[in-house]
Amino acid sequence: MKPAYELSALERRIRQKVQGVQHNFWVVTHPGFEKTVAKEIAQILGTSTADMQIGFGGIEFTGRLEDCWKVNALARTPSRVSLRLDQFHATQFPELIRKVAEIPWELYLSPHSDGNINVTSRQSKLIHTDAIEERVSAGIMMRLAPWRDVIPTPTRPALPQMVLVRFENDRCTISLDSSGELLFKRGFDKFTEEAPLRDTLAACILRHGRFDSCTQLIDGMSGSGTFGLEALLSRTLSKAPGHVRRFAFEEWPGFRPQAYAHMLKNLALPMETQPITSIICSDTDPKAVQTIRTNFDAIGAGQASVVRIAQNDFFNTKLPLGADPATTLVALNPPYGIRIAQNGPNLYQRIGLHLRTNYPKCLFAIICPTSEEAKDLALPVASQIITKHGGLEVGVVFGWVPGE
Repeated sequence: MKPAYELSALERRIRQKVQGVQHNFWVVTHPGFEKTVAKEIAQILGTSTADMQIGFGGIEFTGRLEDCWKVNALARTPSRVSLRLDQFHATQFPELIRKVAEIPWELYLSPHSDGNINVTSRQSKLIHTDAIEERVSAGIMMRLAPWRDVIPTPTRPALPQMVLVRFENDRCTISLDSSGELLFKRGFDKFTEEAPLRDTLAACILRHGRFDSCTQLIDGMSGSGTFGLEALLSRTLSKAPGHVRRFAFEEWPGFRPQAYAHMLKNLALPMETQPITSIICSDTDPKAVQTIRTNFDAIGAGQASVVRIAQNDFFNTKLPLGADPATTLVALNPPYGIRIAQNGPNLYQRIGLHLRTNYPKCLFAIICPTSEEAKDLALPVASQIITKHGGLEVGVVFGWVPGE
């Protein structure tokens, strides 16, 4: 049945088939942290991880559009959220065009929007990604063309819309990106040092490292200050991404600006809200220290009483007097592979010794490039996660520093 090309009829279909129903969403995660991300999403939505499908590098959950808004606006650990539109079998290009054109794109995309198509294909007869992109684009345009004269042209610049196309074993999955820029883009201008840690990965490490039950963070190898920034922002609701950046779903025909504004106004932190007593960021490089200060200033926290930024060597530090080690997390992203002395202990051996001597009973979360560095720490590891950082596979070890 062909749709009636009338705006009122379209609005009615959007209410019935988009706003009023459940959808399947796919959340892209940092590999290895899928369960950590699932727990955060479950807290935000008030559901259970048992209601989700957890796979490698992602999570699938079912919910309404408002749930998609919440995850984008409040979650700090995911990389992207997409809406699953359709799945079908296709082995020939005419078949692909026809099935793409059968998707009711007018319910999800403006015919005036600019967008791009991201294609991956493996173990399928249709393997040429450029050719797949061309046919998918043709199918979308075929469906949307009659609506160009019906739907008004937007008055403000629209965010690009990305269509995600995944072929595997001749089965095509079509999804619509809801996030826009990747979610590590928090909505403020951030300066970075060499090999910067993505904000979303830092958030994953903090959550898995139980920072939600801590009151103090110590990052003695801060670089750009990402651990400290995420620690502070995780307890600062007014700085949640939804308050300071735009998302691709804001361009969807089913988006309701007033409902979204009401949702943001009534958001609540989905975690323990113990007050932070101290965030200590330090680095030996004066340029890095200036970068850290600039980044805290950018989020309006440059003068926050709990934040301490200093040029200092981690190996000259110790747990502050009076601090409770049981609620202190030491999070470190050391420079990879650096050896301090040719015949002496390497960097990770020194880190482990320093923690045992000066930070007994504290929690730790340390990024290690290989399992050898993890062993060099000589610390009791409660858990280890293998993930990707800067395109490289690395490990992150978690545990408690031994002490009397």
